[in-house]
Amino acid sequence: MRSTDWDDSGDAIGMDADNCNVAETLISKTYIQQGSQALAARRRLIKTLLSQRRLQQRGWDDATIELLIQDAALMDSNNFLDNVGVGEREARVASGMVARRHFRLAHGIGRSGDIAAEQPKAAGSSLLASLTHLLAADALQLAGMHEVGQALVVPLATGMALTATLLALRGMRPPTARYVLWPRIDQKTCLKAVQASGYEPVVVPMRLEGDQLVTDMEALQQQVARLGAEAIACILTTTSCFAPRAADDVVAVAKLCQQAGVAHIINNAYGVQSAVLCAQVCSAWRKGRVDAVVQSTDKNFMVPVGGAVIAARRGATQLVERVASMYPGRACMAPLLDLLITLLHWGAAGWQAVLQQREQLYCHAALLLREWAEEHGERLLNTPGNPISLALSLATLGQPAGACEQQQVPAEQAVEETASHHASPQQESQQESQQQQPQQQQQVPITFLGSMLFGRCVSGTRVVARCRRQSVGGVDFLGYGAHCDDYPCDYLTVAAALGTTEADVQEFLVRLARCAADKPGGGGVMSSVKQTVGMEAKGDPKARNVAMLREATDLHAKIVRAGKDLRALGKAAEVALDTANNVLNTALPQVYEDAAAVDHAMVQKHAPVGGAGYTPDAISKIKGDLQVKIQSDAFGPLDAWAAKFVDAQHKQKLVNKAYDAMVSARVKAAHQKDAADALTGKVMAQDPKLLEAQRKLQQMQDAYTIATNKHEEEEAAQYSRLVTLNREAAFIQTIIRQALGSTGAALVAAQDTIPEAPATPLGPSPSDAAAAATQAAQAAHAAAAAAHSAAAAPTAGYAVPPPAGAMPAGTYMTTA
Repeated sequence: MRSTDWDDSGDAIGMDADNCNVAETLISKTYIQQGSQALAARRRLIKTLLSQRRLQQRGWDDATIELLIQDAALMDSNNFLDNVGVGEREARVASGMVARRHFRLAHGIGRSGDIAAEQPKAAGSSLLASLTHLLAADALQLAGMHEVGQALVVPLATGMALTATLLALRGMRPPTARYVLWPRIDQKTCLKAVQASGYEPVVVPMRLEGDQLVTDMEALQQQVARLGAEAIACILTTTSCFAPRAADDVVAVAKLCQQAGVAHIINNAYGVQSAVLCAQVCSAWRKGRVDAVVQSTDKNFMVPVGGAVIAARRGATQLVERVASMYPGRACMAPLLDLLITLLHWGAAGWQAVLQQREQLYCHAALLLREWAEEHGERLLNTPGNPISLALSLATLGQPAGACEQQQVPAEQAVEETASHHASPQQESQQESQQQQPQQQQQVPITFLGSMLFGRCVSGTRVVARCRRQSVGGVDFLGYGAHCDDYPCDYLTVAAALGTTEADVQEFLVRLARCAADKPGGGGVMSSVKQTVGMEAKGDPKARNVAMLREATDLHAKIVRAGKDLRALGKAAEVALDTANNVLNTALPQVYEDAAAVDHAMVQKHAPVGGAGYTPDAISKIKGDLQVKIQSDAFGPLDAWAAKFVDAQHKQKLVNKAYDAMVSARVKAAHQKDAADALTGKVMAQDPKLLEAQRKLQQMQDAYTIATNKHEEEEAAQYSRLVTLNREAAFIQTIIRQALGSTGAALVAAQDTIPEAPATPLGPSPSDAAAAATQAAQAAHAAAAAAHSAAAAPTAGYAVPPPAGAMPAGTYMTTA
């Protein structure tokens, strides 16, 4: 792509001061001066950036960013007006679209000896790359990672950036250093980076404290003592991770590394967006040893995947410099350019604003998740050591206690069971016993919830089941995904990450509730076995709420079955229409007298089995209309009612909770009254023991009154929901009637699209006798029809069906 191929987007960049002076001879000087001042204002922004070499306070508009990049691109040799390139790599680009996509910056960055080195043929690209490194360091400073000495932006995603860093470490550690100590994090990239760089990972288990998993410093110290510092290349810690794992104690690890003389690399993949994690990294490299910190560009700066920032503290940049000098060959400019554009777009104020918004989102998301968990019988796991990721227990949807052992089937046994064609008598008896178990006991795996969320366009969540075995790079893990062998419960993770909004979190919880309701049956809201079992209302069996919910639950159980049968009916009707359409559209077999008749027939179009007037599109349209109509008239309304039923079931948990609290308060008050009554008459009226007993009694009676009022409020709200639910149940009769009617009407309509006269095969004319017989049969048929019409003369005021084919299906004629 030669420089003469520039399009209109670059026309304005040539208006420097000299050209503006010449332009004054073409149009009014006043107007030129005004335009020149506008151009000068943008040039001053660029000059300030080049001078200060840090993020400007206010972000730039796109035009100014493009002005900088276009000017830089014109400084690359491939865009010189008089350039003649005769080398093997001259930034030649065949497609104009590709050239425009990269702003014609095609030389890349770095040289064969150093990715950060200047490139003689690409002064503009080298300038932009240098600016990107400087602005990235400034962005880390603003995020809270103070005293950054060097920030190297590389066109590698996080995993490859870790690999490059570990490879660069080889020249800084003894030849005997072969191990990388790695506090366990169940994320494949880290482990593969260690193995790809030629080291042997030593997995150090995490320690469970409450709900969260924390760094086991004692285990780390034992490994350092056991292996010896000379055998250890580094300790690879992690800050940003999936809950319930907390960030590693990088400060304690940094102190240990400094004391033992072991390198320390921090995987800070998406930790830049957290002020807490940045402060921990900063404290670590102030108080101990940190050789490099690796962070992703896409996760922290909202740019496309493909870049990473490798940083180190001022005065301790040897490893980062070695990464730059060991990079083989040139590198792609695109990830650096994406980051540069984004940082210029934000400016310092914009960057700090999005960081602050994320911190606020974390608090908001935690509050919403906690409320949702309480309403659905779950809980938000307490993981204060993780300021980005949140975890929600799945106790009511997950496996029952002891299910782990049931799931642990050896691989050999699984293969044998799969390969076996005939079950043994013992296996048959086991299958029969399993079939006899209640349906609600046969749950699908909890991980299916993740698939359901993804199918509803929810991405980024992780559903983690206990007891999962997995091998990664030859290392076997138990409980993979949970960062430990035996985490107490199944759970789901959500990240309050940069760019996520409050609306995203709210909509996620709505879809999660639907998935949780759908999960056991897997076939829509109506098919949920768990909903059918339901939440029974506590209290008097004759109480209105208890009776209403009990009857609604009974109806819902039958609707579940009806929904499945209606779907099966609709599917059978669709299959029947497809089959009929296929047969009717097939050419009718012919009757031939001789070879000449065959030749004659070959040039004629054979009529289909459906007849000369048959059109296959008609039945196809009827089938499509049936699918739409059954969904809108039946499944949609039934699902809507079932969803309200599920909501009432969930709300009943709150009512039951309030009922339990009321009963508990009443029992406590009654016991305290008995205790107070026992003291009365035995001690003086002003005895401290009696006064204390009476005071406690009053407190418990007040608590009972509050609990009773709370229960009455919940009962009233639930009654309102149940009234609406049960009144709307009356429409289910119409819904089912319409579903059956739509199916029948579709079959009748399909019948009407088939011509009454059958198709006639091509062939010889019938004989005279046959013709006479045919005429006689037709006459007899006409006579019979006339007799039938006379016998069925209409009575005034009654609706009668017309003869077949006289009127469209579904219409009737009323006689006067």
